[in-house]
Amino acid sequence: MMKVFNNSLINLNFTDIVTYVNRDDPLFNKIRGIKLRPFEIASAAGFCLSEFSIGLEKCFRDGEEIVFASNKSGKNQVWKLNTITNQLHQYSQTNLSKSHQIEWAPGKKILYQKPGNANFSMLDPITEEEEDLLPSEQGWLFSPIYSPDGNKVVVDWNRENGGIWMIDLQTKNEKLIVDYKSKYRVLTWAEDSKHFICINKDNEVKKINIWTGKQEILYTISDDFSYNFITNPILFSQNLYIYSD
Repeated sequence: MMKVFNNSLINLNFTDIVTYVNRDDPLFNKIRGIKLRPFEIASAAGFCLSEFSIGLEKCFRDGEEIVFASNKSGKNQVWKLNTITNQLHQYSQTNLSKSHQIEWAPGKKILYQKPGNANFSMLDPITEEEEDLLPSEQGWLFSPIYSPDGNKVVVDWNRENGGIWMIDLQTKNEKLIVDYKSKYRVLTWAEDSKHFICINKDNEVKKINIWTGKQEILYTISDDFSYNFITNPILFSQNLYIYSD
């Protein structure tokens, strides 16, 4: 498939798959769910035309670069693709976990999960210097999400007193936001980088202040959805649009 994508003049990505909370909204039928095909096409240095899908703009930004995980070298490593020159760069010293979890924009450093799932490495994309996200490992760490200002991440941290934690990247201070007993899942950050949006087992979508813990209910999702399968949200001002797998 790599040769097919690379040699094709145009590769199309129009999945036409969407699950929307409010089907009467005028944006319905205009927003689609992100799929893996654009990443495969990009890594093959192919040209791709795609409809808009939630989260796609964070991975493919005009005139810039994208990173992805590949085992092309025989190891799970981080690679970078220049979207202008199609030049690939291998970060040969990196060693990813089997889950291939990577987070970058809008942060300055690339976060990738290390083998054992107990820590993430912070990779400088220019100097290739690395440092651990956590100074000491405790339990298992998953799904980091950068705040819009790039200074914080929230993570799903399976540790003593596990739950959703916020890590300040400048001070490395850690703060528990909600524990596992509360049965919350992180969806996304609010634009002010002071709140994040999550959903609980009662299908209540809440905005939580990361400093005070104050909670505000934004929506209650239909029982047709399960909070375990809500993914790929996007926040437009005070309106939250949510996808379900």
